[in-house]
Formats: sequence, C-alpha cells, structure tokens
Amino acid sequence: MSRERRASVVRILVPGDADPQQAVAAFRRASAAVRQTPGVAVEWSVSGTVDPARIAALWPGAEAVDIVGVEAGRSSSWAAEVAGAGGLADWAGWARSQERRLAVHWPLDAGTTPDRVRQMADWLDLAARTSTLAYDTVSVSEDVEARTLSAYRRLWAE
Repeated sequence: MSRERRASVVRILVPGDADPQQAVAAFRRASAAVRQTPGVAVEWSVSGTVDPARIAALWPGAEAVDIVGVEAGRSSSWAAEVAGAGGLADWAGWARSQERRLAVHWPLDAGTTPDRVRQMADWLDLAARTSTLAYDTVSVSEDVEARTLSAYRRLWAE
C-alpha cells in the first residue's frame, strides 16, 4: 500500500517566502522523522501565494513527499483561483508531474460566497474523478455567512 493511502497524514507547511535551501533541508529532516511512524503519510504544503517558478525551488523531492498540498480560496475571482498563476491548475499539474496527488485546504469565511462553494465543490469533484485529489479540508470561520454555510452543508450532505 502506498504511504498516501495510510490512515494519517502529517501536513508540513513551508513558508512561501522561505530560503529554498533551508526550507528543503528542514522539510527533509521533518519528513524523515515523521516517516519513522508506521501508517503516516507526509504532505508538503507551501503557505501563501507562490509564483509557480518558486514551487520547484521549494520542492524537497518526491522521496520526502507523499501528497502535495495547496491553500485555496485566496483569489478574488474563481477564474484566478483555478487558472491564475499559482492557482489550483498549476498546483494540480505540479502534483501530477511529481506523481503525487493534491490536498486542497480552503476556507469558509466572510469572503466565501455560496457561488464559490458550488464552484469549489465542482472542481473538487472533477479532481477526485481524475484521481488528482487526495483529500480536501475546509476551515470554518466564525464570520462565515449563514447562506454560505447552508450551501456548503447542502452540497456535502448529498
């Protein structure tokens, strides 16, 4: 069984503005320590908006990573979220190029609309059907609007 399909995942978040050599070395040390625990997969995730060219500089290597993670929900438009530089399409392509699947972490907050929830649900569904998606997580903020939370509940209750 691949490490990705194990029951637990440890997400190691690399600051997007970190020194690449230091970040890679630190990630590899942390990954090696985590991998000593049976049944645990390692997720590599970069915080903040990152230029696609910088992704390669921060990449610690496939031998240290089971899943590639991305923080979504930062862009003002859905088109930018998916197709903009550093968007979901870039991250999905990067994960595929490394023979890894993608974990998507996204917020339900004051800036999230019901339309954005539906768009994210559709994208996640497509990513799952194409074996791109490992999993997604959502963080719910106290300031999320009731109609947005209702849209989320309707879509994920199906």
